[in-house]
Amino acid sequence: MLHWLGGRSGGRHGLGEFHTEILAHYGEIRQHKNVVLVAGSGIGNGDDAATLLSGNWAKDCGARMVMPFDGVLLRSRVLAAAESPVASALKQLVVSAAGVDPGDIERLHVPDEQTAGGVLFIVDHTGARLHVLATRAARLCRELSDTVFQKPSDKHLAMLRARKDEIIERLNADYMRPWFGRTADGKPAELRDMTYAEVIDRLLEFARGPQGDRWVSEHVRVLLARFAYRTARRLHASEVAEKGPAKLSFKHDIVLDEIACYRRSFPLMHTQLLATDDVDYFVDLCKRSERPVPFVPVLDNDFSWYMMRGCLGQCAETDLEALVDGDVQRMLVPLGPVAAREIRQMNEPVGEILAGVVQRLVELNSKESSHAESLSEQETDSPDWLTALHSSPYIVQGQRVVKNHISRLLDCESSDNSATELTTDEDGSQILTVSQDGTPTLSVRYTQEDHLIELTMYIGKRTLTQHYRFSPSTPWSPLHNQTETNNALICAYYAALQEASKFTVAADDVAQFCRQFGVDLPGYLPNTDGAVDAPLDYLCAKVAQQCALAEMATADGEVGQGLSSVVLVSLDIELAPHGTPISYRLPRIGDVLESSTSITEMTQDDDGDKQV
Repeated sequence: MLHWLGGRSGGRHGLGEFHTEILAHYGEIRQHKNVVLVAGSGIGNGDDAATLLSGNWAKDCGARMVMPFDGVLLRSRVLAAAESPVASALKQLVVSAAGVDPGDIERLHVPDEQTAGGVLFIVDHTGARLHVLATRAARLCRELSDTVFQKPSDKHLAMLRARKDEIIERLNADYMRPWFGRTADGKPAELRDMTYAEVIDRLLEFARGPQGDRWVSEHVRVLLARFAYRTARRLHASEVAEKGPAKLSFKHDIVLDEIACYRRSFPLMHTQLLATDDVDYFVDLCKRSERPVPFVPVLDNDFSWYMMRGCLGQCAETDLEALVDGDVQRMLVPLGPVAAREIRQMNEPVGEILAGVVQRLVELNSKESSHAESLSEQETDSPDWLTALHSSPYIVQGQRVVKNHISRLLDCESSDNSATELTTDEDGSQILTVSQDGTPTLSVRYTQEDHLIELTMYIGKRTLTQHYRFSPSTPWSPLHNQTETNNALICAYYAALQEASKFTVAADDVAQFCRQFGVDLPGYLPNTDGAVDAPLDYLCAKVAQQCALAEMATADGEVGQGLSSVVLVSLDIELAPHGTPISYRLPRIGDVLESSTSITEMTQDDDGDKQV
């Protein structure tokens, strides 16, 4: 499954608009049949889903064809749903966010804009862009991003230290991860200024919550056990070695018993400041923790990493006791600014949200069906088969569908100088004839009995006929190419050209060629002595049909392949010696030329057959 996101998503998102990249890569993605393409960016209602599932969004962006997705994913839309694991207080904040219209989303990226529709744009420690709910925590991150982290990285630490007191105060007041360092009297401190007992008491506060009656953080409990064991070894290594009271234990209540034992056995832990090695050890424990620690231990080059690593996942925590003061304004909550417009109810069941989307899809589909019926009624003067030729977007060809080239052919043949006539033959067949200045250029015959459509093109003195089947029982794909029959007709058309291998270089043909391709060199224009040369490219046009005949020939000389498998890569023409003494000249008006073709070499590579 390929989930396509864009600049409207909540949490991490791209800076570009959702549609920009998919327009360029849609064809490449669809070449892989086992890929399910799912859209999930700013989808909040049935209208958003309908334009993506139908593929009409592509035409709105200037594409020539629809580009449907296989499914849509709702994320921000269900953040406040009944099944969402987030706390009720947080759901209420989500509902209160007004969201923004798609056209106003750029307001979030303007540096002077603090918030738009209750959503804020911030940058995390990896440089990823985030859309989050505009809480106090989000505003702090935005402020630090604008004033510190968007500056050159070698200046970050100096700028942070210059604002050390302010940053610590803001962390303790507004952020989910407060400053760790704190003395027994409640004053902020660095780790090096704390005693071993103060560090253990601070860890207990984060591990068991402000009430201290249960464990609220398992990974902090493990960190606590490791540091308590380190404390015992540091303060009385000999006694630990003899009595062994400080065995490393990760069992819940045994940790508390061991800490109580340490307090009695090592009175120095209440007065002894942390050794430098133990400061480094504590910081290393925080970095190696399986989950991000719920505090900021130091103000160093990793400050943003401590502050924001894994912060978005914490909004799913239902236990607010693990959060400082239980204040949801301290959290970073991913929220899509566009989808937020549709979140107006708290604890709405997901089933009802999806039912609303489906109901809207059904309504829109009914409107499209009614519109199609209305158009059909307006076209009652045209037979169904002719309407299909004009309006059906595709033609079924074997196991795949191709674009309807007949509609383009009919449009090309219709002009101010053309005349169109629909008649009925004696056997009941309907015939559409298109004429140019009184000369037929195209005719279409429809036989009601077998639903056969015969399309005949008049090419000079020759005609080429193609057969199609009209299937009124499958209105979504009413035109079917009779591939085998048509291939045979195409091959027969080119096989008949063998009879016309000789041709005369005619002045009218040369003049018409020069006009069509903008050739205005004097040697190719009529002159006084009447000797007019023909461009070499003129010969390419004359022999191209013979080349196609040879390319479609099988090994035994029979014409057996269709044009769909033939691509003319290059055509080289070389002048042959002429006269005595030997000279070279271009073909001239009146020259009689004879063309013949044969295959001299055939190779096969990864790209297919190559003929010379």
